[in-house]
Amino acid sequence: MGRSGFLAIAVSALLVVQTGLATAQAQEIMSGTVNAVLFQPIPEGLPILVRPRDDSPENLAIKAQLDQALAKDGFTAATDASALVLSFETRRELGGGPTPNRQITDQFVERQEGSDVGTRRYEPQIGKGSPRGPTSISASRFRLDATLDNKQSGKRLWRGWTIARMKGDETAKLAKVMVPVLVDNLGETVREQTFEIPVTTASETQTR
Repeated sequence: MGRSGFLAIAVSALLVVQTGLATAQAQEIMSGTVNAVLFQPIPEGLPILVRPRDDSPENLAIKAQLDQALAKDGFTAATDASALVLSFETRRELGGGPTPNRQITDQFVERQEGSDVGTRRYEPQIGKGSPRGPTSISASRFRLDATLDNKQSGKRLWRGWTIARMKGDETAKLAKVMVPVLVDNLGETVREQTFEIPVTTASETQTR
């Protein structure tokens, strides 16, 4: 076999390897988990006000997505906090647990919790630890928490949260996937239910 024959074989082998890698990458799918607890039935017909725990640009974008997802599911948007209020916040977590300055629990606690937390003003801090948790370099999980409260009765009706692993600062893409999952489980009780994150989101999240 001549030199040209060996070259052709080498090129063919390289193409096979590249095709295999591309196929493996295309089949790679990330997953997240959703948990939810229904404390009391959600009254029908009452409008819902979506309220972030702070007014960071990230949370304001998520608020718009939650408004759209709720409208798509047939809920009416409220103009004030006189009826139902869906409050939410985001967290970046290290490894298997939350950051020390924003601790939360993953325990599946079936109990009512009372709170009336308004929207905090977002003030990014430079040169010291931020209240929003660790930097995107060290964070490995992204979490979206939400609670639904009935302001007429003062009772908490529902709580839900989603968690997904992350690399880099791709929280906006993860939130876009998490929002409809959270809304789909509004009024439900679920435990450690998994959901898939689209290949494009997973690929971009893992390569940056």
